[in-house]
Amino acid sequence: MKRCASISILLACVLNAGAATVYLENGGASLETTGDSLDGIGTNWTAVSVFEIPGLTVNFATALDGQTLNSNSGDFGIDSSILGEVNDRFDYGEVALMSFNKDIRITKLDFSVLDDAETFNFIIGLETNSVSYGDLSNQNSAYLEGISWEVAAGEVIRLEVSEGSSISLDSLDLIVVPEPVVISLVGTGGLLLMVMRRRIRS
Repeated sequence: MKRCASISILLACVLNAGAATVYLENGGASLETTGDSLDGIGTNWTAVSVFEIPGLTVNFATALDGQTLNSNSGDFGIDSSILGEVNDRFDYGEVALMSFNKDIRITKLDFSVLDDAETFNFIIGLETNSVSYGDLSNQNSAYLEGISWEVAAGEVIRLEVSEGSSISLDSLDLIVVPEPVVISLVGTGGLLLMVMRRRIRS
């Protein structure tokens, strides 16, 4: 019985090892986050270790000269010389690019600011995923959950907003997709668990 429990725990750990909330906002002095390493990144691609998921790396850049990532303790956005822009939000005309070193699945987006009539565009490859105020799972807390956006290793994600929008993105929940060999091992472990349970019952 103890052996079955140990295998169950091991399988659960393997499947959940690469799942976490990745914070793009700066954690400040009290909390270390991925966002702590993003401030000031410009058009040169910069690799940053994802603090919340060991072994995962995110590459960030801005698409246009004169724009830099701005991460503070409350918000994550882009600072630029665009007239009327808010330096810790994504304003129209500001674009961030990101990619990961492993296959991932995005399951939740958490915004600090996303108001009525505003739209955030999350472009993965050639597919545009638009998030508007009415799409939010909770409009008061400004988050969208229940999504399942697959992103291949090295695939570029483009972050931008529609005209008239000024939006801050705080964090995203993601899962590192297990490699085929890991899936095979998990399947074998699951089969072994079933066999052992049947033997115990008999």
